[in-house]
Amino acid sequence: MVLEKINVSYGPVKVLHDLSLTVNEGEIVALIGANGAGKTTTLRSIMGVLRASSGSIVFKGQKIYGRRPVDIIRAGISMVPEGRRVFGSMSIEDNLEVGGAPSGMKRAQIKETMERVFCMYPILRERRNQMAGTLSGGEQQMLAIGRALMAHPKLLLLDEPSMGLAPVMVERTFESLKELNKSGTTMLLVEQNAQMALEISDRGYALQNGRVVYSGKASDLLGDESIREAYFGIKKEAVN
Repeated sequence: MVLEKINVSYGPVKVLHDLSLTVNEGEIVALIGANGAGKTTTLRSIMGVLRASSGSIVFKGQKIYGRRPVDIIRAGISMVPEGRRVFGSMSIEDNLEVGGAPSGMKRAQIKETMERVFCMYPILRERRNQMAGTLSGGEQQMLAIGRALMAHPKLLLLDEPSMGLAPVMVERTFESLKELNKSGTTMLLVEQNAQMALEISDRGYALQNGRVVYSGKASDLLGDESIREAYFGIKKEAVN
């Protein structure tokens, strides 16, 4: 996927300024930055929820700029939203079926895909009839990822998957993302925990006020002192 010179505004306030980035097939790409930097706006623009005022978004050779969210899902992009946003009054199974609906798959295909999700997250199988709102934060995150996978995405967008989770669940969530990537799912990962995001990523972009201010290999960003100070809160030690 290639974003080229994307500009997005909320009313009179411009949020993204000529933003360009690339996500190559098979990669995990981290998008880091402070609150308000434009990370979520970038994801919502890709999904067609927000309309860019100018620029280009191309996915697998197709222009998806200006297309409806359902068409973008059918093109092969799914999103795990910030805060999980599962349907609390619906069962786990019903949540997953909702995730598969936009893809246009037949019911038998949806059931087959659901079985794959259950193999990935066995606890969801055990509780398939439980209301999603009664699950723990970590279980809801599993469900949110599983729901996004129901559409067979080639590119998975993740918005703050570690938000509100206990440390042990953060580790499990990131381990599951690594396994998903190994199985062939490309990812664009928005994450406040910049260090953890870069540790599992191939490349990274840092946003500031809607602009890309750093980009490169994740390993290079992890070792960059200015990145560590600005995004990890690690200050360079004074030299005597």
